[in-house]
Amino acid sequence: MNCVICGSPAVIYKNMCVSCAAESIRLKAPGKIEVSVCRKCGSIRTGKRWIRSDVERAMTDYILSLIKLNDESFELSLNGMEKANDILHLNLQASLNGITVKHFSLDIPIREKMESCTLCDRKSGSYYEAILQLRFEDNHNIEPYEGIIRELSSIRSEDPDDFISKIVRSEAGFDIYAGTRRLVEKMIKFLSDTYAGSRKVSKKLAGKDEGHDLYRYTYLFRIFNYKLGTIMSVDNRTCCLVRIGSGSMTVEQEDGYRENISIPELSRRGFKIIQSHPEIRRCQIVSRDNDIATVMDMDSFATFEIKDRSGSNEILISRWKDNDFVIG
Repeated sequence: MNCVICGSPAVIYKNMCVSCAAESIRLKAPGKIEVSVCRKCGSIRTGKRWIRSDVERAMTDYILSLIKLNDESFELSLNGMEKANDILHLNLQASLNGITVKHFSLDIPIREKMESCTLCDRKSGSYYEAILQLRFEDNHNIEPYEGIIRELSSIRSEDPDDFISKIVRSEAGFDIYAGTRRLVEKMIKFLSDTYAGSRKVSKKLAGKDEGHDLYRYTYLFRIFNYKLGTIMSVDNRTCCLVRIGSGSMTVEQEDGYRENISIPELSRRGFKIIQSHPEIRRCQIVSRDNDIATVMDMDSFATFEIKDRSGSNEILISRWKDNDFVIG
């Protein structure tokens, strides 16, 4: 079949060849393009949405949404874009089934309205969706814990909404204000995996958005001030902290059974502090009979027997009621 207009045998569309089909294509373009640009981060707004990532692609999609072809059977694409003196120079092409049919060169006036995007407004306005209240057993000396704040501040997300708007230090500890609840939950997971402590969460109605309730969340995480010899409860059993490792601790039960427990597992097993300032005694080994050692308290010089596998000549003992636990 030949082209109905020029007689060419290469027919591609409605009995027309490429050249004749190209003659039938027209552009429908606006007289002016307006786009909102954030003066702080450079993101652009298309409709009600601010685009922060791949701004060039977003701008391309926005322009193509404004320019139409008179025949929707053809696909319009943007090959090049350049802005000079408030004029946007566009190179476009129309194609059909992968075949380029026509090229267009178009100049459109563009007006960029400089604004501040929602995210930058929130950051500058100290917006927050959630607060992490970090508390310590020793509220009078929180200097050693500033390293934890640096660790929490380094937690990042690919979502720009996950930002820290401010950190407030008080006598009780630190309050971290975050742009999203999601970021605070990541911080809580890090703390739970690294430090033994307790946590609570509460929420408060902050307003409404298009009929939906908006809440602000407060997460409290209290880090226990545990040390060797601390008496605690794990699975409702009284234990003594006899060894501290990296991300784990070894506890000894009243019957002498020892168990190494990771920090996350400890939190899941109902961990509670019974005595954070135990009575610690330094003792000298006098004699041994297998696992039973006769020891002498180096302060009172009193002697007694205790089960000990350490093999050391000196040991530390944490006493709780009628039980003695060997530390180490």
